[in-house]
This record gives sequence, C-alpha cells and structure tokens, in this order.
Amino acid sequence: MVIKNHRSENNFTNEEYSGDFVKKLAAILAALLSFVLCLGGVNPAYAQQATATQPPSRGITTFYVTPEQQAEGVKVYRDILKYDVAIPNLDLSAMLPENLSDFPAAYKQVLEAARQKNGINGSFTQGWFDFQGASAVVPGTNTLFTIDAPAQGRIYSVVAGLPASQCPVKIAKTSISFFENVADAESKAKELAAQKYLVYVSPVDALTISAFSQIFYDQTTGKKKTDANCFLVSGATEDVKTDFTKIFYLLPPQLQQPARQQPFEFNPRTGDSIFLVNARKSLSPLPPANALKYGEIYNIQNGYAGFKGGFLDTRATGCQGNVYCVSTATSTNRDSGSGSWKIVSKKGSADNGKPVLANDEFYLQNQYGNATYLDTRGAGCNDDKYCVSTATSTNRDIGSGTWKIIPSNAKDGFVTLAQEVVLQNGYANFQGGFLDTRGAGCQSNAYCVSTAIGPTRDSGSTLWKFIK
Repeated sequence: MVIKNHRSENNFTNEEYSGDFVKKLAAILAALLSFVLCLGGVNPAYAQQATATQPPSRGITTFYVTPEQQAEGVKVYRDILKYDVAIPNLDLSAMLPENLSDFPAAYKQVLEAARQKNGINGSFTQGWFDFQGASAVVPGTNTLFTIDAPAQGRIYSVVAGLPASQCPVKIAKTSISFFENVADAESKAKELAAQKYLVYVSPVDALTISAFSQIFYDQTTGKKKTDANCFLVSGATEDVKTDFTKIFYLLPPQLQQPARQQPFEFNPRTGDSIFLVNARKSLSPLPPANALKYGEIYNIQNGYAGFKGGFLDTRATGCQGNVYCVSTATSTNRDSGSGSWKIVSKKGSADNGKPVLANDEFYLQNQYGNATYLDTRGAGCNDDKYCVSTATSTNRDIGSGTWKIIPSNAKDGFVTLAQEVVLQNGYANFQGGFLDTRGAGCQSNAYCVSTAIGPTRDSGSTLWKFIK
C-alpha cells in the first residue's frame, strides 16, 4: 500500500489550531477512519458502536490487477452503487497539526468521544470480499464471498501494514484479521505492533495513535513530514494476508476448511502490487415482524386506567360541523369498521408496506362508510383543548388531520404493535394537542375523545396502542 500526497501550501500554525483544533482534526480523523475501518470491513459511521445499539453495516474489500481497473472500481462503487469510497483516499495533509506533540492528545480526544458514543472500534456485521484480482497462495481462495456476524453478535477486526519504506510509505505486507471477541483482537494487535506493523484498526487506541503518528510525522524532528508522498493512501500493497481462522465457520462451506487451517495470502497477479478499493455502506436495520406499516388497518386502544379506555371509534354525525363524531367504544368493531383505522402516509400509497418509525407524521383514515380522516375542529370539548371528529380531507385546516406518533418509551426506531404511544395533532404547527379520552358517554359510547394540552393528562388517558 503506497501512501502519497501533493504538498499543501496551507499549513496551520499552532496559533491557528487553538480553539478550532479538535474540530478540524475530528473531520480529518473521520476521513482517516473511513480508510482504515473500511479495510476491516466496518462502516466508519458506526465503527465504535456497541453491539446492542449498532445498526448493521457492510464493508467491502476488492482487489484489482491494475490501477486503471481500480479507478473503474471506484466509479462503480461510488457513482452507481452509492458506497462511500475510502481507498483511494483524499489529500488530508493540510489539516494536520504541524507538531507531533499535538497529534496524540487530540487524536485521543476524538477516539474517546467516539467510544463514549459508539463503543468498540473495528467491529461490523457484514463483510463482502472480492479477491479475484490477486493470485492466491492457498488455491481457490481468490474468490468472491460474503460473511455475516452471528445472530446478535459482531465480528472484530485488526488491520495493520508492514512498511517497506518511508516517504513514500510503501506497505510490503497488509494483515487483516477477524475475531469473535475483543480480547483476541487486542492480543493480535499487540502481536503485530511488536513485529513493527503499523496497526491502523484495533480495540487498542494507543496502537492506532502510534500508527498514524509514524505515517504523518518525522519521529526525529517531531514535525509533520514535508515530502509530498507521505500522506495519500493509494491502495497498492505487495502482499495481503487475511486471517479468518477464528471465524472460519462463518465463511461459505467450500472456504471453511482452508480458512480453518491457515490465513489466506495473496500476491499480485502481475507487477509488484495488488490494488485495493475499500468502500462502505450503512444498512438499514430490518423491521421487526410486528412493526406497524403504512397502508395497514388497526384498532387503536386507549390507555386510561390500565388500557380500559376503550377503542377509538366513529359514532353519530355532524360534530363540530365535521362528518363523524369520535369517541371510544367497548369493542374493536362496534359497527361495520367504525373502530378500524388505516395508517396513511403523507407521501401517498408509495409508502404502503413500509414500517412506521417513531415521530412519523401521518393521517388516520376511518373505515366506516365513506373514507374520513381523524381531525381536530372546534375547541373546549370536555374541558380539553380541541374537539376531535372526522373530516372528508386529510388537511381540512393547516395540519388538523396530521398526527405524529411518539413512543412513550423510545426516542426513535420502529413502532410496533401494542407499543404505548401518544398521538400529537399537527394543527398550527403541532399546537393541536395530544389525543385524549376525557368524560364519558359521548354519542352513547364509552369515553369522549378530544385533545389535551400535554401528553400525560390523567392515568394514561393520552396513551394509545395500535393492535390487530
């Protein structure tokens, strides 16, 4: 792997870095991590995130025979498949501090902030590998395949390079290793560092700091290197060794036995270099089976007194000059769909089948008679904020037919069946209050329905569940 750069004329002084240093370095390190973490198959946006909270991520590593093929690969991944390409990387030299002594402390701050927010460095859930552009020492391993982490688990990677020369930094050997647990990854990282490898990615921050310090700074003078060839990672390497021995069982069946016996080693097919492209893409988590979906029809149960507040229902006509009156009934289907409501996306039927997310805004279409939509109209009903009925349109009056779904126990993510939520009305930029039961006997039903000023008025009266 050859690291080169075009010399920048805009070097920063120590004074220029004061106050703005960490912010600028954070941007640079994000780009650097895009390179090194993608080499390990991890999405940099989530590279530090803990297993329990990290969304799935995919990293790709592809070998090419020539730099021209590598350039075409970059175009495919970036422009067609919409991946974020990490190698070849951008020129970052102008943003680096001049002094080596400034780099470790600032880098450590960035890593610590990332860890507090996201968790352990170098883990991922899905890796795609295309080794066809190299010659394999182990026959049959220069192939295309994917791996997935175990259920509810992650794979931990260590990525390191053994330099053959400095400025340009020419990487003679690249080592990529994969593990099921952090302790094994830490041990491997320390082992490689003892062998004079530059450890780009591992759970050991000190080794990552040391690697980039050596790449960017003259260790004798303590100053940023001035040679134009010291910074840009071209993606060329003389030898790559990928070690799947600790996770061999995750590989395709035909590769499991060779992976169990030894690491896969690759050499150039022609010339003296393998040319890498590394890219990443965030994967949206799959919705759970019980996620609410647009276009689906549900009953909506009120939470008053331990969810004994009845089911949202239309009964009688003409309330507040609208079509149907709204109250709660003791059953889910009092009369020909009166207790059934379709979640309608504000984007239309194109969203049908897509999951509903926390804080989504939508319309609720009642299934009784002609299609009408839950609406606020009139004020002061049942000593609450606004009256609730159904209208013939989704937007009778500046958002009066829009509802925002807010889970009571989560800030984001999928909304699921029987999850407790509040429904905020969108009238006048969401000043329409929260769907509420207050008072009894309206339209000869169980409880009256209106909107409350706040989301917690009385013993769960503003809580609702979507059920089937």
